[in-house]
Amino acid sequence: MCMTLFALINESTAALSVLLFLMGFFFGVIMPAMATAVTDAIAREGHGRAFGVMSAVYSLGMIFGSFVTGLIREVISPYFIAFLIGMLVLSFVGYMKLRLPRSAHTKVTTLR
Repeated sequence: MCMTLFALINESTAALSVLLFLMGFFFGVIMPAMATAVTDAIAREGHGRAFGVMSAVYSLGMIFGSFVTGLIREVISPYFIAFLIGMLVLSFVGYMKLRLPRSAHTKVTTLR
């Protein structure tokens, strides 16, 4: 997905329709995967609250992201900042996943 965004920004030789198709494909894969992760991590009684919070965070992210992008556009590319934030989150989640004791991994697996 990051490579597709990079190609879109740099006006690569790839056709715009192909790049937009790939972006749609990635969003079609990532968004349902996030919903599945929420349903796997939260008890059935908490699904409504979890999806409400997830929806609120999406909305705030869209509003805040657009505002910040407009403010910093002249100084640095907002796509670079989005890339850095994404990589930090991915690194943090991976690190936390590795730090979990084995018993926590087996508990999550047995609850499924």
